[in-house]
Amino acid sequence: MPDSPGLQVFTSAQLGPLRDYFVQRLRDDPLPPREPETIVVQSQGMRRWLTLQLADALGCAGSLELPFPAHFSHDIANRIAGRRRMDHGNDPFSRDALTWRLDALLRALPPQEPAYERLRDYLSASDDRMRLGLAARIAARFDEYQLYRPDVLLAWEDGRDTPDSPHTQWQASLWRTLCAGDAHAADHLPRRFRRVLDALASGNPAGL
Repeated sequence: MPDSPGLQVFTSAQLGPLRDYFVQRLRDDPLPPREPETIVVQSQGMRRWLTLQLADALGCAGSLELPFPAHFSHDIANRIAGRRRMDHGNDPFSRDALTWRLDALLRALPPQEPAYERLRDYLSASDDRMRLGLAARIAARFDEYQLYRPDVLLAWEDGRDTPDSPHTQWQASLWRTLCAGDAHAADHLPRRFRRVLDALASGNPAGL
């Protein structure tokens, strides 16, 4: 669909009306034949459902890109920065990489650091499996924070432990340790978000 000024939001309590409206927009304002339509979806199930619905309504569902929010955000940030999309297999701040890096940190928590008292209490009665499971859960939260709460992660890096929660201090301390120990910390998604917003505020950035 062609560019339109600002952000337009259409809501409905059911998917049917949203699908019908979207199909009509595609019919009324199709993109050029070789330009793909980008539709951000939140799950694999929604990707499959929408593809089938568009195929039924339009006769085919070609020239579609249906990324998840994280991949779409990474792509936008990299396009504005003039770089190719990052290989998530080599991203030290991907969920999988964070899991193993956090597991290493949990193995060697500073014994006298007050921020980690809750973690030390939990880990004192845990085995390797439980510790790795905890690392995976923390990595999942950090992965979600990168996409949905980048402001919190940037505040932690600036030394501000927010929001007010009994779990904020140890999370913030772990995040700062991850950033301090990685040469690519400046390229994690929240920092790229900040550069994207600065570029957007300056006018029409290249890459879009």
